[in-house]
Amino acid sequence: MNNVVIVHGKPTEERYKNPRLPKPHAANWLPWRGSQLEDTGISSSIPAMPRPFYPEYEAWKAVFEAQDISDDSSFVGHSAGAEFLLRWLSENKRANAENLALIAPYRDEAGKYGDFSQYELDSN
Repeated sequence: MNNVVIVHGKPTEERYKNPRLPKPHAANWLPWRGSQLEDTGISSSIPAMPRPFYPEYEAWKAVFEAQDISDDSSFVGHSAGAEFLLRWLSENKRANAENLALIAPYRDEAGKYGDFSQYELDSN
């Protein structure tokens, strides 16, 4: 495993805009997991996804693809981050993930957030 990219989930807009609370990429267990990986010599990144309270796939994709990604990369997705990774891997047939961890996956069945969850899951 070369590196790990951790993709955070979708907070409510109120939580995101509350200045007393950490932003999603710096909340919950994500920074702890990143530091644990770094302590073992595995580089990690936890990109701050744009407007996480209303996820837009193309905007998240641009931020995600700016990370150091290779065939040796592993991915961790939490909530909407898990949904994003499933879509990204389904749409990028040549992409490989050495490891993939999906924590409490979220799916926007009702389409509340546009086309974020609208894709055909590649079973491979």
